[in-house]
Amino acid sequence: MKQLLLYLLFLLGAAPSLFAQQDVDFSMWIEPVDSFNNIPALQSYVVGHHDHKWLVMAGRIDGLHQRQPNRSFAATESNNQMYVIDPENKTFYAAPLTALPTSYQEQLSSTNLNYIQKDSTLYLCGGYGYSATALDHVTYPYLLKLDIAACMQEIIQSQTVSSQHFMQLQDTAFAITGGQLNYIDSTFYLVGGHFFGGRYNPQGPTHGPGFTQYYSDAIRSFSLSDQNGQLQMTNYQEQVDSANLHRRDYNLVPQVFPNGQEGFTIFTGVFQHQVDLPWLNTIDMDAQGNYTVRPVFEQLLNQYQTARLPIYEAHSNSMHTFFYGGIAQYYFDASGQLMNDPNVPFVKTISQVSRFANDSMQEYELVQKMPDFLGAGAEFIPDHEAFRSNGILEVDQLPIGPNMVGYIYGGIESDFDNIFFINNGTQSRPSSQLFRVYVERDSSLYTAVETIENQLDMQLQLSPNPTQGQLQLAFQLPQAKSLQFAIYNNSGQLLWEEKASSFVAGQQQKTIDLPTDWPAGSYYLEIQLENGQKDSLPFVFQP
Repeated sequence: MKQLLLYLLFLLGAAPSLFAQQDVDFSMWIEPVDSFNNIPALQSYVVGHHDHKWLVMAGRIDGLHQRQPNRSFAATESNNQMYVIDPENKTFYAAPLTALPTSYQEQLSSTNLNYIQKDSTLYLCGGYGYSATALDHVTYPYLLKLDIAACMQEIIQSQTVSSQHFMQLQDTAFAITGGQLNYIDSTFYLVGGHFFGGRYNPQGPTHGPGFTQYYSDAIRSFSLSDQNGQLQMTNYQEQVDSANLHRRDYNLVPQVFPNGQEGFTIFTGVFQHQVDLPWLNTIDMDAQGNYTVRPVFEQLLNQYQTARLPIYEAHSNSMHTFFYGGIAQYYFDASGQLMNDPNVPFVKTISQVSRFANDSMQEYELVQKMPDFLGAGAEFIPDHEAFRSNGILEVDQLPIGPNMVGYIYGGIESDFDNIFFINNGTQSRPSSQLFRVYVERDSSLYTAVETIENQLDMQLQLSPNPTQGQLQLAFQLPQAKSLQFAIYNNSGQLLWEEKASSFVAGQQQKTIDLPTDWPAGSYYLEIQLENGQKDSLPFVFQP
Protein backbone atom coordinates (compact mmCIF):
# COMPACT_ATOMS: atom_id res chain seq x y z
CA MET A 1 0.00 0.00 0.00
CA LYS A 2 1.63 3.22 -1.16
CA GLN A 3 -0.88 5.78 0.04
CA LEU A 4 -0.11 7.37 3.38
CA LEU A 5 -3.66 8.00 4.53
CA LEU A 6 -3.94 9.37 8.04
CA TYR A 7 -6.43 10.24 10.69
CA LEU A 8 -5.15 13.29 12.54
CA LEU A 9 -5.47 12.99 16.28
CA PHE A 10 -6.01 16.13 18.29
CA LEU A 11 -2.77 18.01 18.95
CA LEU A 12 -2.35 19.54 22.37
CA GLY A 13 -0.58 22.61 21.04
CA ALA A 14 0.16 26.16 21.92
CA ALA A 15 -1.71 28.12 19.25
CA PRO A 16 -4.59 27.57 16.79
CA SER A 17 -2.20 27.65 13.83
CA LEU A 18 -0.53 24.48 15.11
CA PHE A 19 -3.67 22.47 14.46
CA ALA A 20 -3.36 22.87 10.70
CA GLN A 21 -2.23 19.88 8.67
CA GLN A 22 1.53 19.86 8.13
CA ASP A 23 3.25 18.64 4.95
CA VAL A 24 4.87 15.19 4.81
CA ASP A 25 6.87 14.64 1.64
CA PHE A 26 7.15 10.85 1.63
CA SER A 27 5.05 7.72 1.96
CA MET A 28 5.63 4.59 4.02
CA TRP A 29 4.03 1.16 3.71
CA ILE A 30 4.66 -2.48 4.61
CA GLU A 31 4.42 -5.68 2.59
CA PRO A 32 4.51 -9.26 3.92
CA VAL A 33 7.39 -11.56 2.98
CA ASP A 34 6.04 -14.86 1.71
CA SER A 35 7.59 -18.33 1.49
CA PHE A 36 10.16 -18.03 4.27
CA ASN A 37 9.40 -21.39 5.82
CA ASN A 38 10.43 -22.43 9.33
CA ILE A 39 11.88 -19.07 10.30
CA PRO A 40 12.12 -18.99 14.14
CA ALA A 41 9.06 -17.51 15.86
CA LEU A 42 10.21 -15.19 18.66
CA GLN A 43 9.03 -12.25 20.73
CA SER A 44 10.82 -9.78 23.02
CA TYR A 45 14.19 -10.85 21.64
CA VAL A 46 17.55 -9.17 20.94
CA VAL A 47 18.81 -8.56 17.40
CA GLY A 48 21.95 -7.21 15.77
CA HIS A 49 22.52 -6.80 12.04
CA HIS A 50 25.55 -7.05 9.77
CA ASP A 51 25.99 -7.51 6.01
CA HIS A 52 22.20 -7.81 5.43
CA LYS A 53 21.94 -10.62 7.97
CA TRP A 54 20.64 -10.69 11.54
CA LEU A 55 22.01 -12.17 14.73
CA VAL A 56 19.01 -13.05 16.91
CA MET A 57 19.00 -14.28 20.50
CA ALA A 58 17.05 -14.30 23.78
CA GLY A 59 13.29 -13.70 23.99
CA ARG A 60 10.36 -16.08 24.27
CA ILE A 61 8.91 -18.85 22.11
CA ASP A 62 5.43 -18.50 23.61
CA GLY A 63 2.83 -15.72 23.41
CA LEU A 64 1.45 -13.37 26.04
CA HIS A 65 2.42 -14.57 29.51
CA GLN A 66 -0.28 -16.35 31.45
CA ARG A 67 -1.71 -15.06 34.72
CA GLN A 68 -1.08 -18.18 36.82
CA PRO A 69 2.36 -18.05 38.52
CA ASN A 70 3.15 -21.69 37.77
CA ARG A 71 2.48 -21.10 34.06
CA SER A 72 3.98 -17.66 33.45
CA PHE A 73 7.45 -17.29 31.93
CA ALA A 74 8.11 -21.03 31.93
CA ALA A 75 11.76 -21.97 31.39
CA THR A 76 10.68 -24.42 28.68
CA GLU A 77 9.39 -21.49 26.61
CA SER A 78 12.62 -19.49 26.75
CA ASN A 79 14.65 -19.17 23.57
CA ASN A 80 17.90 -21.10 24.14
CA GLN A 81 19.30 -20.72 20.61
CA MET A 82 21.23 -18.07 18.71
CA TYR A 83 20.22 -17.59 15.09
CA VAL A 84 21.69 -16.05 11.99
CA ILE A 85 18.83 -15.09 9.70
CA ASP A 86 19.37 -14.15 6.06
CA PRO A 87 16.10 -12.50 4.92
CA GLU A 88 17.27 -11.93 1.35
CA ASN A 89 18.05 -15.61 0.69
CA LYS A 90 15.40 -16.86 3.13
CA THR A 91 17.78 -19.07 5.07
CA PHE A 92 18.82 -19.28 8.71
CA TYR A 93 21.36 -21.04 10.92
CA ALA A 94 20.98 -22.03 14.57
CA ALA A 95 23.40 -22.68 17.40
CA PRO A 96 22.63 -23.83 20.96
CA LEU A 97 23.99 -21.84 23.89
CA THR A 98 25.47 -24.92 25.58
CA ALA A 99 29.11 -24.08 24.75
CA LEU A 100 28.87 -20.79 26.66
CA PRO A 101 29.48 -20.22 30.38
CA THR A 102 26.39 -20.69 32.55
CA SER A 103 25.93 -16.98 33.26
CA TYR A 104 25.99 -16.27 29.51
CA GLN A 105 23.53 -19.08 28.79
CA GLU A 106 21.05 -17.94 31.41
CA GLN A 107 21.07 -14.28 30.44
CA LEU A 108 20.86 -15.09 26.72
CA SER A 109 17.75 -17.16 27.46
CA SER A 110 15.97 -14.31 29.23
CA THR A 111 13.37 -11.89 27.90
CA ASN A 112 12.96 -8.13 27.63
CA LEU A 113 16.66 -7.33 27.76
CA ASN A 114 17.94 -3.81 27.20
CA TYR A 115 20.26 -3.62 24.19
CA ILE A 116 21.87 -1.39 21.58
CA GLN A 117 24.11 -1.99 18.57
CA LYS A 118 27.17 0.21 18.05
CA ASP A 119 28.96 -0.45 14.77
CA SER A 120 29.37 -4.25 14.68
CA THR A 121 29.19 -4.67 18.45
CA LEU A 122 26.08 -5.55 20.43
CA TYR A 123 25.66 -4.48 24.04
CA LEU A 124 22.91 -6.03 26.13
CA CYS A 125 22.09 -5.99 29.82
CA GLY A 126 19.54 -7.23 32.30
CA GLY A 127 16.65 -9.41 31.19
CA TYR A 128 14.20 -11.57 33.14
CA GLY A 129 13.97 -15.35 33.18
CA TYR A 130 14.45 -18.59 35.07
CA SER A 131 17.91 -19.17 36.52
CA ALA A 132 18.84 -22.77 37.27
CA THR A 133 21.68 -21.37 39.34
CA ALA A 134 19.35 -19.35 41.58
CA LEU A 135 16.47 -21.88 41.32
CA ASP A 136 14.15 -18.94 40.72
CA HIS A 137 13.17 -16.30 38.21
CA VAL A 138 15.58 -13.36 38.34
CA THR A 139 16.57 -10.13 36.63
CA TYR A 140 20.18 -10.59 35.55
CA PRO A 141 22.86 -8.15 36.84
CA TYR A 142 25.09 -8.50 33.78
CA LEU A 143 26.12 -6.54 30.73
CA LEU A 144 27.29 -8.57 27.73
CA LYS A 145 29.37 -7.23 24.86
CA LEU A 146 29.57 -9.39 21.74
CA ASP A 147 31.07 -9.24 18.27
CA ILE A 148 28.17 -9.61 15.84
CA ALA A 149 30.19 -10.53 12.73
CA ALA A 150 32.36 -13.09 14.57
CA CYS A 151 29.33 -14.77 16.15
CA MET A 152 27.62 -14.91 12.77
CA GLN A 153 30.63 -16.47 11.09
CA GLU A 154 30.99 -19.20 13.71
CA ILE A 155 27.28 -20.04 13.70
CA ILE A 156 27.16 -20.23 9.89
CA GLN A 157 30.30 -22.35 9.64
CA SER A 158 29.86 -24.73 12.57
CA GLN A 159 26.39 -24.18 14.11
CA THR A 160 28.08 -23.40 17.43
CA VAL A 161 28.90 -20.22 19.32
CA SER A 162 31.76 -19.88 21.82
CA SER A 163 32.65 -17.40 24.54
CA GLN A 164 35.66 -15.92 22.70
CA HIS A 165 33.32 -13.41 21.02
CA PHE A 166 31.88 -12.16 24.34
CA MET A 167 32.84 -10.04 27.31
CA GLN A 168 30.73 -9.80 30.46
CA LEU A 169 30.52 -7.29 33.30
CA GLN A 170 28.51 -7.75 36.50
CA ASP A 171 26.92 -4.87 38.40
CA THR A 172 23.53 -4.43 40.08
CA ALA A 173 23.03 -1.29 37.97
CA PHE A 174 22.40 -3.60 34.99
CA ALA A 175 19.65 -5.62 36.76
CA ILE A 176 16.83 -4.07 34.73
CA THR A 177 14.22 -5.65 32.47
CA GLY A 178 11.77 -3.84 30.23
CA GLY A 179 13.90 -0.70 30.00
CA GLN A 180 15.83 0.63 27.04
CA LEU A 181 19.58 0.92 26.41
CA ASN A 182 20.96 3.47 23.99
CA TYR A 183 24.19 5.28 23.19
CA ILE A 184 25.23 8.79 22.18
CA ASP A 185 28.48 10.78 22.40
CA SER A 186 30.47 7.99 24.11
CA THR A 187 27.85 7.52 26.83
CA PHE A 188 25.42 4.65 27.37
CA TYR A 189 21.97 5.42 28.77
CA LEU A 190 19.89 2.75 30.54
CA VAL A 191 16.47 4.34 30.80
CA GLY A 192 13.49 3.21 32.87
CA GLY A 193 12.51 -0.42 33.30
CA HIS A 194 12.20 -2.40 36.50
CA PHE A 195 13.74 -5.15 38.61
CA PHE A 196 11.61 -8.29 38.99
CA GLY A 197 12.55 -11.29 41.14
CA GLY A 198 10.34 -14.36 41.51
CA ARG A 199 7.31 -15.63 39.59
CA TYR A 200 4.85 -13.19 38.06
CA ASN A 201 1.51 -13.01 39.93
CA PRO A 202 -1.19 -10.46 39.02
CA GLN A 203 -2.54 -10.69 42.59
CA GLY A 204 0.53 -8.93 43.90
CA PRO A 205 3.88 -9.64 45.58
CA THR A 206 2.43 -11.18 48.79
CA HIS A 207 0.25 -13.79 47.07
CA GLY A 208 1.36 -17.34 46.27
CA PRO A 209 5.11 -17.71 45.94
CA GLY A 210 5.45 -13.92 45.98
CA PHE A 211 7.85 -11.69 44.10
CA THR A 212 9.97 -8.57 44.43
CA GLN A 213 9.51 -5.69 42.01
CA TYR A 214 10.74 -2.14 41.90
CA TYR A 215 10.99 0.35 39.07
CA SER A 216 14.31 2.04 38.44
CA ASP A 217 12.55 5.43 38.08
CA ALA A 218 15.84 6.53 36.59
CA ILE A 219 18.13 7.41 33.73
CA ARG A 220 21.42 5.58 34.37
CA SER A 221 24.41 6.74 32.35
CA PHE A 222 27.87 5.21 32.10
CA SER A 223 30.88 4.63 29.89
CA LEU A 224 32.59 1.32 29.10
CA SER A 225 36.25 0.55 28.53
CA ASP A 226 38.30 -2.57 27.80
CA GLN A 227 41.15 -2.90 30.30
CA ASN A 228 43.44 -5.87 29.63
CA GLY A 229 40.61 -7.94 28.23
CA GLN A 230 38.17 -6.98 31.00
CA LEU A 231 35.16 -4.71 30.68
CA GLN A 232 35.07 -1.78 33.09
CA MET A 233 32.28 0.70 33.78
CA THR A 234 33.21 4.33 34.45
CA ASN A 235 31.43 7.67 34.88
CA TYR A 236 28.32 6.03 36.31
CA GLN A 237 25.54 8.47 37.17
CA GLU A 238 21.88 8.08 38.03
CA GLN A 239 19.04 10.58 37.72
CA VAL A 240 16.03 9.43 39.74
CA ASP A 241 12.56 10.88 39.09
CA SER A 242 9.78 8.67 40.40
CA ALA A 243 7.11 11.10 39.18
CA ASN A 244 8.09 10.96 35.49
CA LEU A 245 10.51 8.06 34.85
CA HIS A 246 8.37 5.38 36.51
CA ARG A 247 7.76 3.44 33.29
CA ARG A 248 8.73 0.22 31.54
CA ASP A 249 7.99 -1.78 28.37
CA TYR A 250 8.01 1.42 26.31
CA ASN A 251 9.77 2.73 23.19
CA LEU A 252 12.91 4.87 23.42
CA VAL A 253 13.42 6.31 19.95
CA PRO A 254 16.33 8.41 18.58
CA GLN A 255 15.27 11.87 17.46
CA VAL A 256 16.60 14.95 15.69
CA PHE A 257 15.16 17.91 17.58
CA PRO A 258 14.23 21.21 15.89
CA ASN A 259 17.52 22.77 17.06
CA GLY A 260 19.40 20.14 15.02
CA GLN A 261 20.67 18.26 18.07
CA GLU A 262 20.28 14.51 18.40
CA GLY A 263 18.65 12.87 21.39
CA PHE A 264 15.79 10.53 22.28
CA THR A 265 12.10 10.54 23.08
CA ILE A 266 10.68 8.28 25.78
CA PHE A 267 7.28 7.29 24.39
CA THR A 268 4.55 6.46 26.98
CA GLY A 269 5.00 3.02 28.65
CA VAL A 270 3.42 1.47 31.79
CA PHE A 271 2.21 1.81 34.55
CA GLN A 272 0.98 4.94 36.25
CA HIS A 273 1.44 5.14 40.02
CA GLN A 274 -2.18 5.11 41.14
CA VAL A 275 -3.85 3.07 38.40
CA ASP A 276 -2.88 0.16 36.14
CA LEU A 277 -3.06 2.25 32.99
CA PRO A 278 -0.34 3.38 30.59
CA TRP A 279 1.31 6.75 30.63
CA LEU A 280 0.18 8.95 27.76
CA ASN A 281 2.79 11.69 27.94
CA THR A 282 6.28 11.60 26.42
CA ILE A 283 9.70 12.81 27.56
CA ASP A 284 12.45 14.35 25.44
CA MET A 285 16.06 13.62 26.35
CA ASP A 286 19.16 15.33 24.96
CA ALA A 287 22.65 13.96 24.31
CA GLN A 288 23.79 14.93 27.81
CA GLY A 289 20.98 13.01 29.50
CA ASN A 290 18.96 16.11 30.37
CA TYR A 291 15.25 15.44 30.00
CA THR A 292 12.06 17.46 29.63
CA VAL A 293 8.53 16.15 30.04
CA ARG A 294 6.26 17.17 27.16
CA PRO A 295 3.36 18.71 29.08
CA VAL A 296 1.03 19.32 26.14
CA PHE A 297 1.20 16.20 23.96
CA GLU A 298 -0.27 12.75 24.56
CA GLN A 299 0.45 9.63 22.49
CA LEU A 300 -2.75 7.59 22.41
CA LEU A 301 -2.31 4.89 19.77
CA ASN A 302 0.67 2.96 21.16
CA GLN A 303 1.84 2.38 24.73
CA TYR A 304 3.97 -0.79 24.79
CA GLN A 305 7.27 -1.71 23.16
CA THR A 306 6.79 -2.48 19.50
CA ALA A 307 8.58 -2.22 16.17
CA ARG A 308 9.27 1.45 15.42
CA LEU A 309 10.93 3.45 12.64
CA PRO A 310 12.26 7.02 13.07
CA ILE A 311 12.49 9.15 9.91
CA TYR A 312 14.00 12.63 9.61
CA GLU A 313 13.17 15.14 6.86
CA ALA A 314 16.06 17.60 6.73
CA HIS A 315 14.45 19.92 4.18
CA SER A 316 11.50 20.62 6.51
CA ASN A 317 13.34 19.95 9.79
CA SER A 318 10.65 17.49 10.85
CA MET A 319 10.88 14.16 12.65
CA HIS A 320 8.43 11.28 12.15
CA THR A 321 8.28 8.08 14.21
CA PHE A 322 6.18 5.11 13.07
CA PHE A 323 4.80 2.43 15.41
CA TYR A 324 3.59 -0.90 14.06
CA GLY A 325 0.73 -2.63 15.91
CA GLY A 326 1.31 -3.56 19.53
CA ILE A 327 -0.81 -2.71 22.57
CA ALA A 328 -2.68 0.53 23.23
CA GLN A 329 -5.38 2.05 25.40
CA TYR A 330 -6.89 3.92 22.43
CA TYR A 331 -7.83 2.85 18.91
CA PHE A 332 -10.22 3.81 16.14
CA ASP A 333 -13.19 1.50 15.55
CA ALA A 334 -14.64 0.67 12.14
CA SER A 335 -16.79 3.80 12.16
CA GLY A 336 -13.83 6.07 12.84
CA GLN A 337 -14.66 6.69 16.49
CA LEU A 338 -11.75 6.98 18.89
CA MET A 339 -12.26 4.29 21.54
CA ASN A 340 -10.80 4.24 25.06
CA ASP A 341 -10.37 0.66 26.34
CA PRO A 342 -9.00 0.52 29.92
CA ASN A 343 -8.14 -3.16 29.37
CA VAL A 344 -5.39 -1.91 27.00
CA PRO A 345 -5.86 -4.41 24.16
CA PHE A 346 -3.75 -5.64 21.28
CA VAL A 347 -4.30 -3.38 18.26
CA LYS A 348 -3.66 -3.48 14.53
CA THR A 349 -2.92 0.24 14.32
CA ILE A 350 0.05 1.63 12.43
CA SER A 351 0.55 5.10 13.88
CA GLN A 352 2.83 8.07 13.32
CA VAL A 353 4.03 10.74 15.73
CA SER A 354 5.46 13.81 14.00
CA ARG A 355 7.52 16.63 15.46
CA PHE A 356 7.68 19.72 13.27
CA ALA A 357 10.16 22.58 13.02
CA ASN A 358 8.16 24.68 15.49
CA ASP A 359 8.43 21.79 18.02
CA SER A 360 4.71 21.02 17.82
CA MET A 361 3.76 17.33 17.84
CA GLN A 362 0.89 15.47 16.19
CA GLU A 363 -0.21 11.84 16.15
CA TYR A 364 -1.79 10.09 13.18
CA GLU A 365 -3.38 6.76 12.37
CA LEU A 366 -2.45 5.29 8.99
CA VAL A 367 -5.18 3.69 6.94
CA GLN A 368 -2.97 0.66 6.37
CA LYS A 369 -3.08 -1.62 9.40
CA MET A 370 -1.21 -4.68 10.52
CA PRO A 371 -3.01 -7.72 9.02
CA ASP A 372 -3.54 -9.26 12.47
CA PHE A 373 -2.98 -8.38 16.12
CA LEU A 374 0.80 -8.17 15.72
CA GLY A 375 3.71 -5.98 16.74
CA ALA A 376 4.04 -6.24 20.53
CA GLY A 377 7.57 -7.42 21.31
CA ALA A 378 8.59 -7.10 17.63
CA GLU A 379 11.51 -5.14 16.21
CA PHE A 380 12.22 -3.07 13.13
CA ILE A 381 15.58 -4.08 11.63
CA PRO A 382 17.16 -1.45 9.35
CA ASP A 383 18.67 -2.41 6.00
CA HIS A 384 19.59 0.69 3.99
CA GLU A 385 22.61 2.98 3.73
CA ALA A 386 20.45 6.08 4.35
CA PHE A 387 20.29 5.38 8.09
CA ARG A 388 22.33 7.46 10.48
CA SER A 389 24.52 5.58 12.93
CA ASN A 390 21.88 6.19 15.62
CA GLY A 391 19.16 4.40 13.63
CA ILE A 392 17.34 7.41 12.13
CA LEU A 393 16.45 7.18 8.44
CA GLU A 394 17.48 10.27 6.45
CA VAL A 395 14.59 10.36 4.01
CA ASP A 396 16.18 13.14 1.91
CA GLN A 397 19.08 10.78 1.18
CA LEU A 398 16.84 8.15 -0.42
CA PRO A 399 16.88 7.77 -4.20
CA ILE A 400 13.68 8.49 -6.11
CA GLY A 401 11.29 5.55 -6.20
CA PRO A 402 10.27 2.89 -3.65
CA ASN A 403 13.04 1.99 -1.19
CA MET A 404 13.03 -1.13 0.94
CA VAL A 405 14.53 0.28 4.15
CA GLY A 406 14.22 -2.68 6.54
CA TYR A 407 12.09 -5.41 8.04
CA ILE A 408 9.63 -5.99 10.86
CA TYR A 409 10.15 -9.38 12.49
CA GLY A 410 8.59 -11.42 15.27
CA GLY A 411 6.56 -10.26 18.24
CA ILE A 412 3.32 -11.62 19.69
CA GLU A 413 0.46 -12.70 17.45
CA SER A 414 -2.90 -12.67 19.25
CA ASP A 415 -6.20 -14.11 18.07
CA PHE A 416 -8.22 -11.36 19.73
CA ASP A 417 -7.75 -7.87 21.09
CA ASN A 418 -8.40 -8.61 24.79
CA ILE A 419 -7.06 -11.99 25.92
CA PHE A 420 -5.35 -11.30 29.24
CA PHE A 421 -8.20 -12.51 31.48
CA ILE A 422 -8.96 -15.59 29.36
CA ASN A 423 -5.40 -16.45 28.42
CA ASN A 424 -4.58 -20.16 28.79
CA GLY A 425 -1.66 -20.13 26.38
CA THR A 426 -3.64 -20.91 23.24
CA GLN A 427 -4.92 -17.44 22.33
CA SER A 428 -1.51 -16.06 21.34
CA ARG A 429 1.88 -17.21 20.14
CA PRO A 430 5.21 -15.80 18.92
CA SER A 431 5.08 -14.65 15.34
CA SER A 432 7.33 -15.74 12.50
CA GLN A 433 5.70 -13.25 10.13
CA LEU A 434 8.14 -11.00 8.31
CA PHE A 435 7.35 -7.65 6.65
CA ARG A 436 9.36 -5.45 4.34
CA VAL A 437 9.09 -1.73 5.07
CA TYR A 438 9.14 0.67 2.13
CA VAL A 439 9.61 4.44 2.01
CA GLU A 440 9.22 6.59 -1.10
CA ARG A 441 10.04 10.27 -1.52
CA ASP A 442 6.88 11.31 -3.33
CA SER A 443 4.56 13.88 -1.80
CA SER A 444 1.92 13.18 -4.46
CA LEU A 445 1.15 9.92 -2.66
CA TYR A 446 0.31 11.91 0.45
CA THR A 447 -3.03 13.14 -0.84
CA ALA A 448 -5.96 11.68 1.10
CA VAL A 449 -5.88 12.94 4.66
CA GLU A 450 -8.88 12.92 6.95
CA THR A 451 -8.70 15.23 9.91
CA ILE A 452 -10.34 14.89 13.28
CA GLU A 453 -10.67 18.49 14.32
CA ASN A 454 -9.70 19.48 17.82
CA GLN A 455 -13.01 19.48 19.69
CA LEU A 456 -11.62 21.93 22.24
CA ASP A 457 -11.49 24.85 19.82
CA MET A 458 -12.30 27.39 22.52
CA GLN A 459 -10.33 30.31 21.06
CA LEU A 460 -8.12 30.41 24.13
CA GLN A 461 -6.39 33.68 24.98
CA LEU A 462 -4.05 34.47 27.87
CA SER A 463 -3.04 37.98 28.91
CA PRO A 464 -0.77 39.51 29.84
CA ASN A 465 1.89 37.15 28.52
CA PRO A 466 4.52 37.42 29.98
CA THR A 467 2.75 38.00 33.29
CA GLN A 468 4.01 39.33 36.59
CA GLY A 469 1.51 37.41 38.70
CA GLN A 470 -2.06 37.45 37.36
CA LEU A 471 -3.46 35.73 34.28
CA GLN A 472 -6.62 36.71 32.45
CA LEU A 473 -8.02 33.73 30.56
CA ALA A 474 -10.63 34.23 27.83
CA PHE A 475 -12.32 31.37 26.01
CA GLN A 476 -15.47 30.50 24.10
CA LEU A 477 -17.82 27.59 24.88
CA PRO A 478 -20.39 26.52 22.26
CA GLN A 479 -22.38 24.75 24.98
CA ALA A 480 -22.34 24.38 28.76
CA LYS A 481 -19.32 22.42 29.93
CA SER A 482 -17.67 21.26 33.13
CA LEU A 483 -13.99 22.20 33.06
CA GLN A 484 -10.94 21.85 35.25
CA PHE A 485 -7.72 23.81 35.10
CA ALA A 486 -4.07 22.99 35.80
CA ILE A 487 -0.69 24.68 35.50
CA TYR A 488 2.53 22.75 34.80
CA ASN A 489 6.12 23.88 34.73
CA ASN A 490 8.37 23.18 31.75
CA SER A 491 9.37 19.79 33.23
CA GLY A 492 5.76 18.62 33.32
CA GLN A 493 5.37 18.94 37.09
CA LEU A 494 1.85 19.79 38.24
CA LEU A 495 2.00 23.01 40.29
CA TRP A 496 -1.62 24.11 40.58
CA GLU A 497 -5.04 22.75 39.75
CA GLU A 498 -8.65 23.71 40.14
CA LYS A 499 -11.16 20.90 40.06
CA ALA A 500 -14.15 20.78 37.74
CA SER A 501 -16.27 23.91 37.50
CA SER A 502 -19.40 24.35 35.40
CA PHE A 503 -19.53 27.06 32.75
CA VAL A 504 -22.49 28.16 30.65
CA ALA A 505 -22.30 28.52 26.89
CA GLY A 506 -20.78 31.66 25.45
CA GLN A 507 -17.78 33.91 26.03
CA GLN A 508 -15.98 33.20 29.31
CA GLN A 509 -13.49 35.07 31.48
CA LYS A 510 -11.40 33.69 34.32
CA THR A 511 -8.74 35.28 36.51
CA ILE A 512 -5.91 33.20 37.97
CA ASP A 513 -3.58 34.63 40.61
CA LEU A 514 -0.18 32.95 40.49
CA PRO A 515 1.86 32.25 43.64
CA THR A 516 4.55 34.85 44.13
CA ASP A 517 7.16 32.25 45.13
CA TRP A 518 7.19 30.51 41.74
CA PRO A 519 10.49 31.00 39.88
CA ALA A 520 10.57 32.95 36.66
CA GLY A 521 10.24 30.76 33.59
CA SER A 522 7.95 29.02 31.11
CA TYR A 523 4.70 27.37 32.19
CA TYR A 524 1.62 25.79 30.60
CA LEU A 525 -2.03 26.34 31.48
CA GLU A 526 -4.13 23.26 30.68
CA ILE A 527 -7.92 23.05 30.40
CA GLN A 528 -9.62 19.64 30.49
CA LEU A 529 -13.17 18.53 29.73
CA GLU A 530 -14.92 15.85 31.74
CA ASN A 531 -14.37 13.41 28.84
CA GLY A 532 -10.58 13.80 29.18
CA GLN A 533 -9.93 16.05 26.18
CA LYS A 534 -7.44 18.82 26.83
CA ASP A 535 -6.17 22.06 25.41
CA SER A 536 -3.36 24.24 26.66
CA LEU A 537 -1.45 27.47 26.20
CA PRO A 538 2.09 28.40 27.25
CA PHE A 539 2.91 31.50 29.20
CA VAL A 540 5.95 33.14 30.74
CA PHE A 541 6.04 34.13 34.41
CA GLN A 542 8.24 37.10 35.26
CA PRO A 543 7.53 38.11 38.88
